[in-house]
Amino acid sequence: MHQQMETTIKTEEQKKEYNQILDNYNDEYWAKKYGVTAEELKQAANNISITAKIIAANIKNNTFAV
Repeated sequence: MHQQMETTIKTEEQKKEYNQILDNYNDEYWAKKYGVTAEELKQAANNISITAKIIAANIKNNTFAV
């Protein structure tokens, strides 16, 4: 049981590390592609996310003004 817990912990740590490396790679790739900094890219993504949430809420509540 103890060994299984250690293996699970290592696996989770490895997954987190892998995901962080992948996220960093993706940030660098897309920032370079669009000629922006990674921070600018994250801010734009955040703005898009907020906009998408507003649209989803309006659709759900059917509150679009015509």
